[in-house]
Amino acid sequence: MAISREQIEEVINKADMVSIISKYVTLEKKGNDYKGLCPFHNDNNPSLSVAPRKKCYTCFSCHATGNVITFVQNIEHISFNEALRKVAEEAGVKLDIKVNPMELKFNKYYKIMDEASSLYEFYLNNTDEGKGALEYLHKRNLNDDIIKRFRIGLASSDGNILNKAFIESNKYLPIDLIEIGLIGNDTKNNRYYDLFKNRIMFPIEDYRGNIIGFSGRIYNSESNAKYMNSHENVLFKKSNILYNYYHALNDIKLNDKIVIFEGFMDVIAAYRAKINNSVCTMGTSLTEDQVRLISGLTKNIILCYDGDNPGINASKRAIKMFLSAGCNIRVCILPVGIDPDDYINKFGSEKLNDLLLNKNVPAVDYLYEIAKRNLNIDNPNTISLFLKELKELSREFNSKILENYIIKKASSDLNVSANELEEELKGIIVENKKSDDNYYENYDVPVDNYGYYEDYTNLVPPEIEDNNYDFPNEDIVIPEKKIKKVKKISRKYTDAEERLIYCAILNKKYAQQINSELKFEENVDKTCRDILQKIYNYYRKHDSLDLDEFSSDLNELEKEKINDIKYRLDLIFMNNSSNEDEDNVSDLLLLERSISDCIKVVKEAKYQKSAIDADSSLAGAMKMADSKKKTLRKVNK
Repeated sequence: MAISREQIEEVINKADMVSIISKYVTLEKKGNDYKGLCPFHNDNNPSLSVAPRKKCYTCFSCHATGNVITFVQNIEHISFNEALRKVAEEAGVKLDIKVNPMELKFNKYYKIMDEASSLYEFYLNNTDEGKGALEYLHKRNLNDDIIKRFRIGLASSDGNILNKAFIESNKYLPIDLIEIGLIGNDTKNNRYYDLFKNRIMFPIEDYRGNIIGFSGRIYNSESNAKYMNSHENVLFKKSNILYNYYHALNDIKLNDKIVIFEGFMDVIAAYRAKINNSVCTMGTSLTEDQVRLISGLTKNIILCYDGDNPGINASKRAIKMFLSAGCNIRVCILPVGIDPDDYINKFGSEKLNDLLLNKNVPAVDYLYEIAKRNLNIDNPNTISLFLKELKELSREFNSKILENYIIKKASSDLNVSANELEEELKGIIVENKKSDDNYYENYDVPVDNYGYYEDYTNLVPPEIEDNNYDFPNEDIVIPEKKIKKVKKISRKYTDAEERLIYCAILNKKYAQQINSELKFEENVDKTCRDILQKIYNYYRKHDSLDLDEFSSDLNELEKEKINDIKYRLDLIFMNNSSNEDEDNVSDLLLLERSISDCIKVVKEAKYQKSAIDADSSLAGAMKMADSKKKTLRKVNK
């Protein structure tokens, strides 16, 4: 969306800055200006100054500053363009913009989901069925304030509330509600029906606060499924969701800390305990995108997963992923069989608050206790297993100080000297566990990256003279770890290349820099390479890129790649925006600084390819030579 500076200035000048900021902050007039508590840090004394005549705000403590648009952008964690639209609407300024058809489509979906949530809320609070559901919620210690805060509602027992309100009234097309997982189509009886029936409804939001799905809980009937979630669709991607993320953003930043749970009822329990900086992963494994998003906000992580084996394994995996992101991880240990919701109902909100914030332990101590849980010093097998766990634990943290810390604890538990234990651990070789492969399962690795994943035996080896080659006695086997390593580093290159595409889309200057510094043959992914070339060609005729017009010349694969890059990086960029942004491109300062670094990363792929090809060629040559030797032996016999 290209907006002229004149229109931006018109919005800023016509907007009632005090009125808009007062929706978020209580302001008190002091002379010509207004004072209030700054919402961008833990402010006890009013540090925020709003100067309507100068059309700016400033915090004299955390130095946040900007205009009315950037204030809305940062307080609501939305893009500059989204904030511009909101403020323009408030100011009565009509923007001269061309809206992306895909954006219009998704905005329609978001509107339907929001209206569906409001309908569920109304049904909960204004019907006889709702009285029974409210009674159930109150017994679960969810009061009316919490019900309102999390927009909890109720789906009718006849399963027809949305169908009547949206389809039979001709308000929306059935295909729209089918596509976003709200209704189903009974073709046999020629009717539509609600997918959620007789369940208490919990809306689920994306990173921007848009409702994208629901989780329905049974409350007055027997069912094998306690919870029923929206199925995967154009809006609802379960692996990409962090429940409560949008509402927790400010508190995460203010406290520089985040609490991560497994389920949304845990998040609600934490809210009851006055912990507002918590999220959950909706019962799915933590993904790399979620780790990047979280670690971009804070490096201080508190994990609170269930104490059963699946919860322990999930904790271990999450710790490994956050360690790779350079985070400081602590773990809250709950009694086995009790989740935060059970805990607060049994012991009260103050006890849960104290447990989560004050009784957590460093990740190294948590993992040590997990390793020690089956130790029996009278059983050599358990000792051997314990030592292997210690070796792996030391390798994960990769710190000599922590290794000495672990050895000191273990030497006491095993009743041996620290020196003896250190020598023993040096001789232990820990193989990669199969579960480690989960590290790669969330990567969408392109299969055409230099043919990295082709069968190594298909590579043509160099010619080798039989009489000059020292034949091995056994067949050469390419280690499986080699392929896994390539998968991991390959994603690093494509991540960098996608960032370059993102920058090139938004600014001609960035595209020209990338074109001049990155050669055609140095690109990693074929689709990314083709997109970049088309961007360069587009800018030869235009000064700015109209995404709709540009996309009309792309094939379906390229369109899908562009949409994916734009969506993912908009989310990441949105949470790293600067307070000093003044227009719709200046908030790309951080990305601009990273262009050269991304180009260097992409260029590295060429050398990585050479190394891998060399290894592969050597292996192929050795296999061929060995085959020739076996053939000669048969002939001689």
